[in-house]
Amino acid sequence: MRKHAILAVYTYFLSEMTRFNGVLGLGLSGGITGVTLKIAFDSSKQAGSTTAYGGVADASAEKSERFTSPESLDMVHRLRRVSDCVLVGRGTVDFDDCTLTVRRVPCDTQPTRVVFDPSLSLLKKKDDYKMLNDGHDVIIYHCCDTTPGFLLPAITLVDARSAECNTKISPTFVVNDLQSRGIHHVMVEGGPLTALSFLKERLVDRAIIVQSPVIFKEPIPSHFDAAILIEAGLEKLGSFDCGGDLIECWSLTDVEWPSGDDLSSWP
Repeated sequence: MRKHAILAVYTYFLSEMTRFNGVLGLGLSGGITGVTLKIAFDSSKQAGSTTAYGGVADASAEKSERFTSPESLDMVHRLRRVSDCVLVGRGTVDFDDCTLTVRRVPCDTQPTRVVFDPSLSLLKKKDDYKMLNDGHDVIIYHCCDTTPGFLLPAITLVDARSAECNTKISPTFVVNDLQSRGIHHVMVEGGPLTALSFLKERLVDRAIIVQSPVIFKEPIPSHFDAAILIEAGLEKLGSFDCGGDLIECWSLTDVEWPSGDDLSSWP
């Protein structure tokens, strides 16, 4: 029994390293560029809508808990692995205390973490967040006149104010700035407001929508539906099962899915 278990683990990591080695020499993204959105919902229904996606978190929970399948989590970590950066809003860091690192699959180089934090509120209690203390690269986009004097070397602060608006971060500005830093494949992982801001500016090239069979006790509405994806120029390519979760794949009409017609093969 022990030998079979060891063989199974070895086979899994061998397959993952084969997949991983396939992108070596092409940077973290394996030649994939643009913005990939990933967002997960429960199976609750928003009042008055039959097409809206479910909630993004459970307001009754004392702390954030994973609600998607282990297979979906593996997929998310593979997506992080082929992304140059993983981007979230301030609320995701505050609520989840996430690291956004690749942990569930083999990985040689961690993606840069990117956070939208207009008021730099996370830095007021920076010792409370693992992401701000683990030594991996973090870029924080903000709209502040002054910034803290002491930060870890891995943390970069970027003033994202524009002439049009000095209190709101523009995703277009951020994508252009990231490209200037050699970051060409951006994974947007949440939350819903951050995702909607990228969709509104039509910056999303492809989207992975994870729908879990779990139903939250007090779902926090996402205000998210298929019409928003369509308005952003995306079309649904298809869906597949991932450990009991339903995965929808969306893409711009002129952007092919990285694995072609076999949607489940990427990431």
